[in-house]
Amino acid sequence: MNNLRHTRAVVYRLKRLYGAAIELVTVGKQTLDYKTGEVTVNETKKSIRYALVLPVRVALETFTDANVMAMYGSVEDANTRMVVIDRKDWTTEPTTNDYVEYDGLRWSIKTVDATTIDKHVMLTVRTVSSKTV
Repeated sequence: MNNLRHTRAVVYRLKRLYGAAIELVTVGKQTLDYKTGEVTVNETKKSIRYALVLPVRVALETFTDANVMAMYGSVEDANTRMVVIDRKDWTTEPTTNDYVEYDGLRWSIKTVDATTIDKHVMLTVRTVSSKTV
C-alpha cells in the first residue's frame, strides 16, 4: 500500500512541476443530413490543467565508428508524445477516436494504456499535420 501512495505522490509532483494544460476532445455521434450532405459531429471538450506531456523514444540505435567498437543512441520522433492524465480529470474513458489539443496542434490518440495502480492513463498521441487548433 505504501508503494501506491508513493507512486501517486510522485506523479502528482511531476504534474505540478512539468504539467501542461491540454484539452481532451471526445468525439460523439455523427449525423448525416441526406438533403445537404452535411455531416454533424458532436464533440465534447474537457480542459485538463495538469497533464504530463513527454517525448517518446522510438528506437535504440547502434552506430559503428572506425575507432570505437560500437556506439549507442536513441531516436526520438518529434511528432509523437506520451500524455499521462489522472482519472479524476475526465468523465468518460478516452478512445482512439478522440483527440488532444495541445500547443496549438491537434494530436490524435494512437493507444490508451491504463497504469497498474489504475489511477492514471497513458495516451500515445501523434500530431495531425493538417489540423491546427
